[in-house]
Amino acid sequence: MNSKLYNIADPNEIKRLQAMKEYNILEIDFDFTYVLESLLEICEVPFCSITAIYEDSYHVIDSAGFKTVSVFPREGSCTEYIHKKNRFCELPNVQEVDEIKECAKLLNNKEIIFYAGIPIYDTEGFILGILNLLDWETKILSETQIKFIK
Repeated sequence: MNSKLYNIADPNEIKRLQAMKEYNILEIDFDFTYVLESLLEICEVPFCSITAIYEDSYHVIDSAGFKTVSVFPREGSCTEYIHKKNRFCELPNVQEVDEIKECAKLLNNKEIIFYAGIPIYDTEGFILGILNLLDWETKILSETQIKFIK
């Protein structure tokens, strides 16, 4: 792991990682199916997921649209891009974003074109995860779709 990238010496990142342990996110017993399937339909995308961000990887807690692997490298990912921005972001064409690594621009061997994500915070303001949406073609979400995501 590149400690400069994640700045583990940063007290806020240490607290965030501690919060991840306390919440035990990977063991959450909650069915997100309704929320995720609603997002698929409303936002007209083929895939969406809820991910938890750990020290050097992120884990898919739940997803809708199709099956994929459940653990991805954090560095250079779309999820990490949203984590660093610390706000909702919409990328009409991920392929044009330099901060996202080439390997993170693929999912199930297909090129991700559209990506949108929003951080999921705890009550202390720490980012525990990201709500992700993607598509194989470029798009721009409507204000209504963005409002639903937020």
